[in-house]
Amino acid sequence: LYNNIFVSTIPTTFYGLTDLSVLRLDQNFLTGTLSTYIGQLTNLTDLRLHNNFIESSLPKEFSLLNNLRIFTAGTNIFNGSIPNVFAGFEQLEDLDLSTCFFTGPIPDTVFGNPNIVRVYLNDNALTGTIPTSFAKSPLLVDLYLDNNLLTGTIPDASTSLPQLSEFLLQDNLFSGSVPSSICALRTAGSLERLFSDCGG
Repeated sequence: LYNNIFVSTIPTTFYGLTDLSVLRLDQNFLTGTLSTYIGQLTNLTDLRLHNNFIESSLPKEFSLLNNLRIFTAGTNIFNGSIPNVFAGFEQLEDLDLSTCFFTGPIPDTVFGNPNIVRVYLNDNALTGTIPTSFAKSPLLVDLYLDNNLLTGTIPDASTSLPQLSEFLLQDNLFSGSVPSSICALRTAGSLERLFSDCGG
């Protein structure tokens, strides 16, 4: 149903389709909230809601969708904090929660999942520091954290991010300098884009 001109809210009848594995409602004009009944769709592996006008916060029942491989909900009107519920999401590859109004810290359970490849959390109002667990994601290719309110220093990554290709940090409130282990990925790894606010 993606890339249409559907309006109004997500039909509640969708939440009864408990055998559903793929639900794509992205790129429409959907409004309203994401129901707590989303937790009934435990067989979902692919849920795409990006580019709509869905508001409120992610319900805690989202934690039941631990078979997800792809979850994209960027460019909506979500707010509140991102629930720290991703510890059991071992199949998760793509997470896009960019360009919303999320606040609070980055959930550290996003990282360390063995299959996580792309994480887009840019263009929100996230605060706190980058979780040190981000360096425990051996397949991570893209990490976008730019345009937030993140503080503190950038954690050391050693050589545990061999696939990292794009690491965007600009337009935050970081202090200190970029660790040499991150810069070393430019030669030892596959890092092609490293954006930060350079001050020395």
